[in-house]
Amino acid sequence: IEGKGTYKWKDGKKFDAPDTSQIGVKEDAKVNIQSLRTVEGGGTSSAAVVINDLRDIIARISDSPSLSDDEKSKRIDIARSRAKERIQAMGLDPDNFNL
Repeated sequence: IEGKGTYKWKDGKKFDAPDTSQIGVKEDAKVNIQSLRTVEGGGTSSAAVVINDLRDIIARISDSPSLSDDEKSKRIDIARSRAKERIQAMGLDPDNFNL
């Protein structure tokens, strides 16, 4: 889901989707989000992968009809925290990102 808006479930209930369009590298940060970086514990990844994963996770949580608004908020906060940890594990400063 791109952008914040009000959406309807099939049963007609309304919900607000969080704004994922702002997730990414901050404008003044000099970070190549496409570059592969070694991750603590082995393997490689890029900030772009983390950002896209976070957007996807937030969209899936927001779309879940079985979760309450409070549970959605808690799970989104956890996803943001894990994305921050993944960014840090790549040796990047999470303060350079809007997560």
